[in-house]
Amino acid sequence: QPTVSPVSIGEQQFEETLKGFVGEIEQTPPPYSAVKVRGRRAYDMARGGETVELAPRKITVHHLEVLEWAPPEAVVDVHCSSGTYVRSLANDLGNSLGCGGYLVGLRRTKSGRFSLRDATPLRKLQEAFRAGNWYQFLIPAAEALGDWPAVELDPDLVESVKHGHRIAAAAGSKGMARGVSMAGELVALLEFDEINHEWQPKKVFFS
Repeated sequence: QPTVSPVSIGEQQFEETLKGFVGEIEQTPPPYSAVKVRGRRAYDMARGGETVELAPRKITVHHLEVLEWAPPEAVVDVHCSSGTYVRSLANDLGNSLGCGGYLVGLRRTKSGRFSLRDATPLRKLQEAFRAGNWYQFLIPAAEALGDWPAVELDPDLVESVKHGHRIAAAAGSKGMARGVSMAGELVALLEFDEINHEWQPKKVFFS
């Protein structure tokens, strides 16, 4: 990394620069990432001493807010799409400010519909294991993906999906969905095939 001369950055300048990273932007993943290059993980290539050139990809940053300002460090709340590398975001922000920047800590507070507020304290889990009633904290797989659209499968469709067969999709289908039996059990993860307008089983959970 090239060195830069020290610069004085105020909180207002920092916040104004942050605004330029909100919305749909292009971001280049770091070399030590799980992105595949010609069938190989970038981090394996980087660790082997190979030069890794990764193409920029579009991501969405929904919200950025400064929670603490204590130069030369700042605590920022980031709400972003999957595939966002916060390490790269810090680096790009530092480059825009002209001083360089890097991540000193990262805490994921939410993933999908689950947040740290929903978490069970470790001590409580340990007590539950000792008491033998730990199962009360298990979240059903179908509920864990509750923010995904559901495709209800009758018994015949369950059999088809279990064997990896594609099934017809309703109008307006897109992206990923959970295939759920009429009893509410998670059968499979389904991916929409836009060309054939069908659901393709990507992961089947029971046979």
